[in-house]
Formats: sequence, C-alpha cells, structure tokens
Amino acid sequence: MFAIIPFIIKNTMFSKLIKIKDLFKIVASEISAKGFFIFTIAIALTTAFLPTICDFIKYVAELLNEHFNNSRSTKFFISMVYTLATIILIRRLRGRKISQGLILFATYSIFFYIYFRWLNKLITWEYLKVGYITYFDIIGVLSVIIIVLYIRDNINCVLADKENNADCDTLINDDAITHSDEDFLNRKPFVKVFTKEVLNCDTSKSAYSIGIVAPWGSGKTSFIKLFAEEVQMNKDIEIIYFSPWHYSSKTDIISAFYRLLSEHLAVNDIELFNLVCQYSSWLIGETKSSLLLRFVHKEQPAELYEKISKMLDKRKKRIVVIIDDLDRLEGKEILDVLKIIRGSANFPNIIFIVAYDKEYIIKAVNKVHTENDDRFIDKFFQTEYHLPLYSADKIEEFVILKAKEFMSDDDFILFNEKYIKNKGFLSGVKPYEDCITNIRDAKRWINAIKIGYKLLKNEVRICDYADIALLKLHFPAIYNLLSHEYNTYLYVGDRRYKFWEEGREKRDYYFDICNTQKKNFWECDEIMCLSKRSKEKLKNILDRLVPETHMEVDEKAFANTFYTPRYFYGILQSYDISGEEFTRLVNMNHEDLKKSLSTEFIEHRSVAFINHWREYNATNDEERLRLLRMIFYVCNKGDNLFCSQDTVYHIAKGFEKDKDEVARFLRESMLENGASYYVCILINDINKDVYDWKSLISKEELNEIQLQNLQYAIEESQPIDIVLKFFWSTSKKIYYKKDNNTYEKFINNPKAVEIFKKGIIANPNKYLFNLIGTESSPMEETKEWEPYRVISEAWPDWEDFEEFVYSIPCSEECEEYKRFFAAFKEKGYKAVPFEFKHCKKKHE
Repeated sequence: MFAIIPFIIKNTMFSKLIKIKDLFKIVASEISAKGFFIFTIAIALTTAFLPTICDFIKYVAELLNEHFNNSRSTKFFISMVYTLATIILIRRLRGRKISQGLILFATYSIFFYIYFRWLNKLITWEYLKVGYITYFDIIGVLSVIIIVLYIRDNINCVLADKENNADCDTLINDDAITHSDEDFLNRKPFVKVFTKEVLNCDTSKSAYSIGIVAPWGSGKTSFIKLFAEEVQMNKDIEIIYFSPWHYSSKTDIISAFYRLLSEHLAVNDIELFNLVCQYSSWLIGETKSSLLLRFVHKEQPAELYEKISKMLDKRKKRIVVIIDDLDRLEGKEILDVLKIIRGSANFPNIIFIVAYDKEYIIKAVNKVHTENDDRFIDKFFQTEYHLPLYSADKIEEFVILKAKEFMSDDDFILFNEKYIKNKGFLSGVKPYEDCITNIRDAKRWINAIKIGYKLLKNEVRICDYADIALLKLHFPAIYNLLSHEYNTYLYVGDRRYKFWEEGREKRDYYFDICNTQKKNFWECDEIMCLSKRSKEKLKNILDRLVPETHMEVDEKAFANTFYTPRYFYGILQSYDISGEEFTRLVNMNHEDLKKSLSTEFIEHRSVAFINHWREYNATNDEERLRLLRMIFYVCNKGDNLFCSQDTVYHIAKGFEKDKDEVARFLRESMLENGASYYVCILINDINKDVYDWKSLISKEELNEIQLQNLQYAIEESQPIDIVLKFFWSTSKKIYYKKDNNTYEKFINNPKAVEIFKKGIIANPNKYLFNLIGTESSPMEETKEWEPYRVISEAWPDWEDFEEFVYSIPCSEECEEYKRFFAAFKEKGYKAVPFEFKHCKKKHE
C-alpha cells in the first residue's frame, strides 16, 4: 500500500515548482493560536506519559501478534481495508477544505506512528509475508494522505495567486463568496449573532420565516453562504436550497419545492416521503394523480397536512429552507412563494430564510394586488433581519485592491489620487460614489474598465476611461448616443471638445455654420426620459469628461479631440501611434529612424505625430535633441505636416546647455535634412517675436539658416515653384500708407537675391526662361510682360544683364528670350506685349 504514497506526492507536490516560504505563509496563517496550543499540549502530554503509553501499545501489539494469522485470507482482508480506507478518505476530502483540526491530528498521528513503528525497538509488529508491511501501517498511510492533500490544495492556491498577479486577464467573479476567508465586508460577527437567533426560534407548532433584507448587490447571498458554513457542523440542522427563479410557473414552483423537500426526507423516512408526495400532488392539481389517490389513500389535503406536521414535529432535526433571488421574480411568482412559506408548507421544525430587496418586492406585489399596502410583506415573515450597512471605505478598499492588480504604476497613481481619494470641493463626494454604491457595482465597474484597458494601457487617461466605464454600466443609451454621434453634440474650442450649448451665445460666422449641424445634447430624447437624480449623476460624469473650462485638457483626456475615438473604439486606429511606439521612435538612432519612417507612414499618421510632439515630456537633453531632429525630419518628409512654433519652443527651452550649445543643436537639426520649407516657415513664425527665442538662438543665425535652405533647394534642383517659396520665405514684409490706405510690400533679402542670381547663372534654362512676370491682371485679355522682379534686383545694370543673356548658349528658349528682352529694352525697360511659345510665363 505504500506504493500509492510516492504516486500521490509525484502528482501533487513535485509536479509544480513553488517557493517553500509561500507555502509556509499559507499554512501558518490558517493554523490558529488555539489549534497550535492544543497540538502543543497533546505533544507535551504524550512526552510526559510516554512510558505508560509505550507499555499500553506494547501490550496491544503482543495481544494482536498472538492472534495474527498470516494467511492468504488475512493478507487479502488487510489489503482491502487499506484500499477502502484510502478511497473513502480521498473521496471525503476531495473538493473540501481540510480543517485545521484534521491536519493537526494527522500531524500528531505521523509523529505517533514514526515513534512506535520505527524508533521504539521494544515494540514488534507482525509483518505480512509480502514485505515490510504491518497492520499498524494504516495509521501512517491515512495520515500521509491527509497531509499530502492539504499540501496539494495550498500549492494550488499559491500557484493561482502567482498566476493572477503575473497576468490579471481574469475578470472578477460576480458570484457570492463561498467561504469565510473571502469575507471582505467582515460580516462574520453578524452571521454568528444571526445564527444564534435562528437556532433559538420556536418551530414546535409551525414554520418560522425570516427575511434577510438588503438592496440589490449588498451581499445577501454571501451572507446566506456564511450562515450555511456556520451551521454545517450542527447535527440538528439540515439545509435545503430552493431557487424559485429557475421555474416559470406556479405549478413548476410548487412542484419543485416539494420535490426537493420529499427527496431530502426520503433519506431517513420513506413514510414521510410518501405523504409529502401525495400532498404535493393535491396541491399542483394533477388530475390523474388526484383521482388515483382518492381511490387508494382517501386522504384529503388537510388530513395529509396534519399527518406531515405531526411526523415533522417528532423529528429531532430541523430543516432550514434557504430561498434566494426572490427579488428576481415577478409579482405573481412572488405571491406563490409566499403562499408556500406561510400556507401550504407551514410545518413544524421548518425554518424559512428568504433573501430579498424589500422595496422591489413591495412594488412587484402591488402591481398584481393594488389594494395591498406597503406592510403587506410583513404578514409572511415573523422576523426581518436587515443586513448592516458597510462603509464606503470598504468599497474604496476593494476598488484600490483590484485596480492595482492590472493597472500600470503611473495609471494606478493617477486613478487613486485624482479619482478615488479626491473629493469634490463643494459636494464632498468622490467621483465614483454617485454610481458605485455596493460591492457588486464595484465588481462590474472594475470588470468594465479591465476588459478594454489591456488594449489601451497607457494610451488613455485612466480617470476618463473609468468614467466611460460608468457610462456603459449605468447609462448605456447615453454611451451609445455619444459613441455614434459625438461630433453632433460636441464642437472644438480651445483645442478641445465642448458641449455645443456652451458656445451658442457666440454669434460669429463659425457658430452660424455649426448651428445648422450641431444639436443640443441635453435636449435629446435619451436625456429627457431620465429622472432628476439620474440626470445629476450623468452630468457629474460628463462634467469630468468634458469640463467647462477654457484651459487645455490633460494629456490623453477624453476631451482632447485626438484621443476621443480611442475611448469609443477601444483600440488604436490605423492613423494613430501608441505612446509606447512613439517613445520607441524617439529613442531610435536618427539614421535608423529615417529608415523606419516611410513617406506613406508619416503622411497617414501626421495628426498623431503632431499630437505626440505636443504632449511628449522629454526627460534629458539627449532625448530633447532626438525629438527635435525627428520633428525637422518628419515635417520635411510629409506634405502639409507642420509642428507649431510653441511645441518646438517648449522642447528647445528645456535644454540645460548654454545658449551657444542650444543654438548649435537647433542650427544642425534644421539643416541636416537639406532644403526644408517647414524650417523656413517656422523661422518666419519665430521672427514674429511671440516667444523669447533670443535666449536660444539669434535672429541673424535664423536668417542664415533660411539662406542656407535656399542654397540647398537650388543645389538639389528643386522645381522652380519650390525654389521660389524658399526665396520668398527670406523676404521681409513691410507696411506703408498711400492715399490713406495701408498696403503691404515684401522686401527681398539681398543675400537671397545673390544666391538666386548664382542659381540663374548656373542654370538659366530652368530659372531664367521660366521667370517671366506681368504687371497686368492675369484675367485681362491683353498682358504686358517683363523679366521677373528679382532680375532687376540681381542685375541693377540692365547692360550687365543683357551681356549675360547674350552669353547663354543658343536654344529655342534663349533666342525667344533675346527677342523678348530686345522689345523690353526698346520700350525703355518697361513691360511689353509679347507672344511666348517656348519660355514659360509666371504671373507675379
């Protein structure tokens, strides 16, 4: 029989690796001080009276050895006893929690067995001929099995805890607790008091009915299970669980109840079982059965009721019928159950314990019996036990405990400080307290957050995501309305979303256009049908999601127009970039970055880049430099991609270097990608003196960067239109008055003109023959043409320009341009009508 022990150990303890200290913590936590004290006393008494115990064991062993018959039948009998004892013990302990008393007893038995079987040589045991097995070994075998099963159960607990902590993908179970160890609300003291009251109630003449009253989600079912655990060791109590919610009609409910009762009674009393079956048949109105019973038994329902009552009164054990989920039934079904409790099943020695939400029961019953008052339910219960309230701190403690399991450290800190611990300045209410009023609400809320959080971890503001989860749970219609039509009820103001009615008073062009497209959210049907209290709860949630402020919203907030779709779609869209991916890009080597970012990728995610640049918080100079280099590269690569001056400034001003070093960083970053029109436009914005760029880089250096970009554009043979943009970006805008009107005029940079002149000389076919302007409106039929305005600035002396033109190698374009210039010269260097066939005209 010892062969089974290594098998059990192999398949339990050694099949999973685990730290001994974790197992020891669980074992130590489960052994109470009282149990350890009793175990110590038992060991001490055994040690003190060891000689006497040894003499007694020796006498018993010698007596058994004298009568021991080592025959085949004896070996077979002992083997069967071993096997049956092992099987019975394993089956009895399977699926049950081994009590501390049993494990301490098994531990004591092991010590007892080891000493008297192996250490004490004065006592001899008769061996079976099959090996070193004696009849005394049954004590060791059963004790080892108990200990191994106990260790296996605790190993599974530790492994389950480790797995849950490693990856909290499992949602919180909404079921009631099954053991007092799970009593998070500390209801155990109340259960003990309640149990004493139940055991002391008088059931000698009729049944006793007790109502456990509490609102939905307050832990009624958990309380009942704790009560069942408390009385399970009481031999005078039998428990029957009856759930009427599983049955659809009056007949089904009555039949199911008496079937449960009769099956329970059939174990010990067949006569009582038959009486209950007959009585049930009368009640449910089974015609055939009733006719048959009239001929066979002749008893009427009243007679059967009296017989059942007398027999139940003589029983020593009382039956506790637990009825849960009464507040899930409709009014008629509730009345059927109440009639069973105080009518047909009002037998002695029966206690009905019924859990319900009283407010719901009264409303449901009043719908079918309008003449009943609010105290109608009191007629059916001798005692109502209202579950004690638990403090809001318990809900908070539960939420914090569960949130910490799956949220990132940063998200949990924000969630705890801004959402859980933070009270309203005027209301004194924490953000979640309006909607989360019990543990069941808290479980459903945490599950709602947890489902989508795995996909959006660190990509949303956790407080806003928690509010979206509240919307889903308590206002699903409102959530659906916003998720599909948020652009109808929200408008963009101050770079964030606002509800439309906030800006209705601003009667400008923008609002006139929006007025035909937007709708007032608070006037929609889904809002109007809500109660006043529900509207207040909803407004509290939406005020946090879309705050009434002119300040910019927090990073990744719901009201941030870029992030809003994440909250509704639950995943990042193809045009988005995750925070983790963007951080990876920032930390890449610049050459590797350029290889990894294709033009298509940049243009498809241009808005994402802009948003991340604005929100990203660089922590050191190296990271700031990489971020700036990325901005200048991506904005140069992507068409119509522009990172604003304020974003670049706030990154650059964070450098801890001196001005010369910062200026060098900026100059190198702006010029390392060749000709960049974005850089030129950015410098023009900088020259407006909105920010204090002088502390970072001088205007002279910025102007040199613009000139260098023009040089790059010419050297790279950029199209003529692009080169002109670079050239114009170097000019300076001035304003002047004429005839009491203000006009603007651009003054070209002489250095830029010189660079452009060199480009014209180097490539006249591209720049000279394609730069012909007009002083007349392009819409007029007759146009007068002249050399482009920059020509007159590059060659102030027309004779020098004429000499240059006639030095250009002959071509169709050149010959045409010479004829055009001759006509222009003949008219006194003024615009002339001319019909071009080869040269390209460009209007100024």
